[in-house]
Amino acid sequence: MSLIAVAILLTGAMGTEPTYQDRRSQIICHGALIRYDEPPSMLVSVTSAGKRIDMGMQKDMAFQMQGGTGWKYDGASLSFYSGSKLKGRVKVPRISAPRQIYKHGLEIDPLLRQWAFSNSPARSLLAPGLIAKWGGKKTINGVRCEAVILKSKALRVTVWVRTTDALFARTVAENLDAKGHVVNRSDRSYRYKQVGKTISKSRFR
Repeated sequence: MSLIAVAILLTGAMGTEPTYQDRRSQIICHGALIRYDEPPSMLVSVTSAGKRIDMGMQKDMAFQMQGGTGWKYDGASLSFYSGSKLKGRVKVPRISAPRQIYKHGLEIDPLLRQWAFSNSPARSLLAPGLIAKWGGKKTINGVRCEAVILKSKALRVTVWVRTTDALFARTVAENLDAKGHVVNRSDRSYRYKQVGKTISKSRFR
């Protein structure tokens, strides 16, 4: 399980928001929180540890593919693929999709796991118990972004948010030991191919 997933699981049930040290971090976090409460349809590639995962989300539909292997959910049925070939299909409610995905030996990205349970990835990541401060500006994949750095005693998360649409551009999660040294690190970058446009339902079957 990735460090981002651990951060989400540890903080996802708690509710509201971090403690803000400055106004700018609050503005950035609020924008992301609002955006992810009702996320737009999107096609996005997530890269982590040198591996790329292609994902899509649209209301009750989603998919996750990596090199022709993965799963697709059309709002009622979950399809499984290997080597770009359909290997099976089962009717399942959205909330039960993660269990079926794991049962078939596949993975579900933390972002889509939150989608499956109708949770907001932003509210799970930008969570209470963390102290937030503004972390600077830079351009990622041609888009201007601003960072928020969130810390607790054992965790530091840097979230780069796109100023154009308040979507995540990059997330870096670091587990810290008692002396504040980094024990583990997860670095995820997001490249959006399409945002806010209707995606053909065939992409989810």
